[in-house]
Amino acid sequence: MGVLGRLGICLIGSACGLCVALPALAADVAIVGAKIYPAPNVAPIENGAIVISAGKIEALGPADQTEVPKGTRVIAAEGKAITAGLWNSHVHFSLPPLESVPDDVVTAYVRDMLLQYGFVHVLDTGSAPGVTQEIRRRIESGATQGPSILIAGGSLVPAGASPFYLRPNILPDAEQPDRIQGQVDLARQFGAVGIKIYAGSIVGLSDTGIDVVSMDIDVVRGIADAAHNRGMFVVAHPSNNAGAWAAINGGVDILAHTFPQGLWDRSIPPFMVEHGVALIPTLKLWRFEGERFGQSEVFIVDSTTLAQEQLQAFSQLGGQVLFGTDVGYISDFDPTEEYLLMQGAGLSFAQILASLTTAPAERFGLGDRTGQLSVGMDADLVVLSGDPADDITAFASPEVVMQRGAIVFERGR
Repeated sequence: MGVLGRLGICLIGSACGLCVALPALAADVAIVGAKIYPAPNVAPIENGAIVISAGKIEALGPADQTEVPKGTRVIAAEGKAITAGLWNSHVHFSLPPLESVPDDVVTAYVRDMLLQYGFVHVLDTGSAPGVTQEIRRRIESGATQGPSILIAGGSLVPAGASPFYLRPNILPDAEQPDRIQGQVDLARQFGAVGIKIYAGSIVGLSDTGIDVVSMDIDVVRGIADAAHNRGMFVVAHPSNNAGAWAAINGGVDILAHTFPQGLWDRSIPPFMVEHGVALIPTLKLWRFEGERFGQSEVFIVDSTTLAQEQLQAFSQLGGQVLFGTDVGYISDFDPTEEYLLMQGAGLSFAQILASLTTAPAERFGLGDRTGQLSVGMDADLVVLSGDPADDITAFASPEVVMQRGAIVFERGR
């Protein structure tokens, strides 16, 4: 259960950002003949049918046992596979000030980065001030199509320790306890439902490694308490062992990355599981960063392998994994490599499907309306040309993407 559920706080329908990007409801439609994966822990339906009405799933089951009402548009999907719509729980929007960017450019950007890969829900973990809010406003108004967007705001760092790779931008310090509640309130005022912190901030890079400044545990705890008291979650960059420990002991809810810098403390995964901390692996990030900063191929491979070991250890203990790629910071939008790396870390198809669907829906308090395919749920789904249980990369090339029954992406159109 996510922090919102644990706190018993329902934000659905408020202006907090949980209920956003709801497209106009489509006409009634039935998709017939596909192999349907209702949820990671539910047996697939061979030759299934799913009936959608008013943006909701009206019926679901074997095609020969599911009634399709007269007048319903029928889409034949023999040989296809269907899963719930996908989540990317670590994205950034890298656009200039949007006053001068027309709607069609924003639409193309969001389509190319997210919708064409089946992502109908995303968590923004830090973008230029106002950009994400404006994109979300345009989506909500119908000016552009796009996913529902949750925002983790703040981007708070240890005193004077903005990440070197974001300079000349300077992020806000979080080392003054009397300012923490104000910083959390400010993020919430601008539509955030979570707080993003750098529990370990990389302030420099050299041939011998990275220079990380860790946030004081008491400061992390102050941020977490302030956020939780407002029904918000906290997501943290760990960067190294010290940053991970500061985050976990300080009460954060999610680690935004693996942390394959040098030897890693193998006692961290069980402690994360014990404290209900989720993990967004971002495995493909380590090649991107290594190549960007001129690291050797050996260094890149070693870092990626260590990140996979961390993910494997965590997932084998039953830890909650949330799929995320850091897209928007990473310039390569295609998530194919992430799927392959997660599979290479030992995650099964069901575990990867959970990281894309049920796990984030539960973590962010939306599990009662999306994240799986069942009667009464929102008709958020992807129609895949192949079966991801046989080829995990099939997740990266959906043919049709639906959000509340409306087609928001159709390959070839």
